[in-house]
Amino acid sequence: MKRIFQILFIITLVLILVKCGKDESSDSGLSNFFVMDKSKLAAEITDQNLGISFQPPNGWAFQSAELSKKIESRNKLSTGESKNFQYQPVYLFFSDSTFSLLSIGEVNYPDTSMTGQMKINLYKNLLSNKLKKDKLAIGTFRKSNTTFFQFKSEKENFINYKIIFQNLSGQILQFDCTLTKQNAEQELYLLKSLLGSISLLKIENN
Repeated sequence: MKRIFQILFIITLVLILVKCGKDESSDSGLSNFFVMDKSKLAAEITDQNLGISFQPPNGWAFQSAELSKKIESRNKLSTGESKNFQYQPVYLFFSDSTFSLLSIGEVNYPDTSMTGQMKINLYKNLLSNKLKKDKLAIGTFRKSNTTFFQFKSEKENFINYKIIFQNLSGQILQFDCTLTKQNAEQELYLLKSLLGSISLLKIENN
């Protein structure tokens, strides 16, 4: 029960991140935002539905779907045309020792007339507008011919990173990680290692 309260507290602070803050900027420190080091990562997870495989940080415990639903219900971005981007977490991990929180999932949008590239461009713009009053930094990096976009925002003792990219089918995926500033240096290395472990999979049609 104590762990659940801790996670819900961090989720609440993550939501506050999108409401308060300062300026938007680019951050050169967000380029090459991955490392190829699996020494501190757990066993590989392969998800054919998301079209990726990855390794979460060792010691970050997998959490229940109920907590994922709380994140999902509060993460909608509207285009102003009665259509919403909706982030749907599939995985949720939490570190008891550092209070780091990681969710991984897909971003859905109901307009089937738009290409995958059009959708991710629109989603990036909506994220930028939603976070523009935060202390926001935006960056990109490429890994294995895939472009990843980063949105870093800060609030009080917490730093949030949203990493978005497309799988081989054009579906938008999001890695959303919140770290405490006190443990940011060591936890950021784990996040970069996690991102370095990502591989895109060909999604088989049933």
